[in-house]
Amino acid sequence: MKGDAEVVRMMITIGLILLAALVGVSGKGASFFEGWSSSNDLAQDILPVDRAFARSDYLHEGQLHVNWRIESGYYLYQKRLKLSTSSGRDLTLVLPEGLPFQDEYFGDVIIYRSELSVVFDVDRMDRDLEDGKVLLEYQGCADAGYCYPPQKHWIALW
Repeated sequence: MKGDAEVVRMMITIGLILLAALVGVSGKGASFFEGWSSSNDLAQDILPVDRAFARSDYLHEGQLHVNWRIESGYYLYQKRLKLSTSSGRDLTLVLPEGLPFQDEYFGDVIIYRSELSVVFDVDRMDRDLEDGKVLLEYQGCADAGYCYPPQKHWIALW
């Protein structure tokens, strides 16, 4: 029993020493941790993905319409736009002309700013759509240097 008490006392002593060292690093105690979150202004300035790239979709006369309203200072990558069946077969998208852009990570790419509208002819889809769903994928970034993870949304066609 005496050995257990010594181990506990030693652990408490080590913990207090580490805590004292941590407080001493910042000189203000808790501001050490606050500095991590407040020093990253980028995280506070970046919009949620659904606000940066407000997306809507609807069916009209046999066509699937997908529209994005892209906030100022944000863009979508053309090459990251994809529509596929639930079985994984890629469907052909006819995309409007985009803007050439020199990306820090991906080099020369085509992007969309402000807005993007894509129309897909549902009537030309074959038996891969027996479940009536397609998977829409896209990815975009902020000019401030943050890229969102790829987004995936199932769209029910019927």
